[in-house]
Amino acid sequence: MWLSFPATTEKDRQLAKPNYAFAKRQRDLAKKQKQEEKRKRKEELRTPPAGETVTPAPDADKAPL
Repeated sequence: MWLSFPATTEKDRQLAKPNYAFAKRQRDLAKKQKQEEKRKRKEELRTPPAGETVTPAPDADKAPL
């Protein structure tokens, strides 16, 4: 007894095409987010915490005589 399968067409055998534009956009967004996080970390290192105040060193020029 033979089983009958429907005939496949050329369209049925084609693979889906990769969406390169979508993949590139995702890579660009990930890169931008990573750069932004890095910028924020650097900014936090540059600025002192809010509770601390920076006291300037006394100047030698203004010492009392």
